Amino acid sequence: MIETWLRPNRRVLAVLLAGSLILTGIAVWLLRAPTPLYFWYGAWLLPLAVVLSLGTFFRMFRRRLAYRSGTLLIGLGPPASIPVPIDAVECFFLGSSQTRLSGRWGLATGAP
Repeated sequence: MIETWLRPNRRVLAVLLAGSLILTGIAVWLLRAPTPLYFWYGAWLLPLAVVLSLGTFFRMFRRRLAYRSGTLLIGLGPPASIPVPIDAVECFFLGSSQTRLSGRWGLATGAP
């Protein structure tokens, strides 16, 4: 079983997806235009907009970091995730444990 540790920022990707879907709608509208020049603009723009929309949609569900049976799966690139033995990984996530630091940028509160 794979345990997801870090997901992509879906809000930003949703904005990009909305923009690419609007671009797809504009391309379809241009394809229906009676002017041949607009038709060819739409024919050029439609495959680009569809590829951008599909790529963004599938990127929304890809894991950035995941854990499976002693292995950290790092999914930052387009191909398959890179497996790294968990013993070779040293990292921490902000807010995952108590600390004496607080505030923005880790500024001390003044309490000892």
